[in-house]
Amino acid sequence: MQVVKEMALGAWRASKEDRASGNEWLKARLVLGALSTLQVMGLQEEYTEARQWLEKKFHFEALNASLPVGEITSEAVGGLMSAYALSGGTREDRDFFLEKALAITRAISPAYNTTSRMPFNAFNPAARLGVGRETSLATVGGQALEQMYLSDLTGERTLRSAVTQTGVRLKVLKEADEGDGFYHNVIDVEADAVGAWSSAFASLGAQADDFYRALVGGFALNSAVVTGERLKTYAEALEELIGARAIRGNDTTGLGAVYEMYIPSKGFHNSRLMDYEVCYVGGLLALGAREIQKMASRRDISSLEGERAIFSVEMAARHRKLATQIAETCYQASIRTATKLGPENFKLDDFKTRASNSCDLRYFFAEKTILNFDFLFSPELAETHFLLWRLTGDVKYRERAWEMAQAIRQYARTPNGGFSSVSNVDDASTKDGKNEYTGTLPHFLSATLKYLYLTFA
Repeated sequence: MQVVKEMALGAWRASKEDRASGNEWLKARLVLGALSTLQVMGLQEEYTEARQWLEKKFHFEALNASLPVGEITSEAVGGLMSAYALSGGTREDRDFFLEKALAITRAISPAYNTTSRMPFNAFNPAARLGVGRETSLATVGGQALEQMYLSDLTGERTLRSAVTQTGVRLKVLKEADEGDGFYHNVIDVEADAVGAWSSAFASLGAQADDFYRALVGGFALNSAVVTGERLKTYAEALEELIGARAIRGNDTTGLGAVYEMYIPSKGFHNSRLMDYEVCYVGGLLALGAREIQKMASRRDISSLEGERAIFSVEMAARHRKLATQIAETCYQASIRTATKLGPENFKLDDFKTRASNSCDLRYFFAEKTILNFDFLFSPELAETHFLLWRLTGDVKYRERAWEMAQAIRQYARTPNGGFSSVSNVDDASTKDGKNEYTGTLPHFLSATLKYLYLTFA
């Protein structure tokens, strides 16, 4: 714990350089992201510094740039709501975070002035103008957690109603596409009243991740009042992707894979490219399996919108196994590099080849399999280690989180005590603080360090 806390302290202090210059939105993302991490770690002096910066220097409505709506919701509103939930301070602090989150949510309402009432891709706060009619599934469907929580705290029912209506539109869009039945990655929000798919790809990657997180996370956090419909939507969507082999596992090797799926007019095929960003799916499946198991055991299930048939103990077990297999793949992809840091993406041997009958993992991680050697502090594997440790109690996930923390400290640390991205995970020359400082990435403070710290808390 102490090592991770010291890493966070170093990253926060180094980020002062980024907060002194650069664009205003980056400054805000750094502070908003760090806020709850500093709270969790008990770094009171640094937390106070961040809190005062937000009060005196963060003026969202004055930002004159097109900002991704997904970032606004997850990083600004989400950061403030996390700080509210964790705040053990004064009532003044709690009110400040809540009022700020609500003000930003109201400020971006013009972003929803589209034909489908789903948001534009980006929003300019100063101009109060939404732009970009092609919006990712993650942006459209990933705002549910923040909106439902904010609705519950403030009594603004329109926020929860908007979540419900978005879910209805997405389901209509999915079911109207005959011969397909998948949630695509991108939506044309101006096409008509329910929008239209504008991408031939379906995946669990960066363009869709928060949609799936919100489905299962929202239910897990509030299952007492949320109907089974959200979990049913999640379970059905995951089962469809598993059936299409976009999510797959190999019992012989213990490996799993998550692929992006291209859906042409007839049939579909999977790429063999796996992004590091989909490593969160291990944790997602494990958390979803717990909720599916609980729902399968509920006697009052028939009174909920989700039918009994969709939830089963067998489904929960299948998802749980896939969770551990995907986590294993991401771990193996990391420890096979010179720095023990995971590459941004890599290719796996198709499970249908002769390797499928072999326990020799070299068949799956062959030479020249890495396509992008960058390490960008993506928090997804740390997230999966954290969830699998908490849900299974298997100490190996805690040990692997520690290995990750050590690798980051050893190879991503910079001369100023901070941490920057590593351009080549197979180049160990950045060892012991020799990595070049190119700036602090907001999600390193907001997510990666937080997951690592909580794994040992």
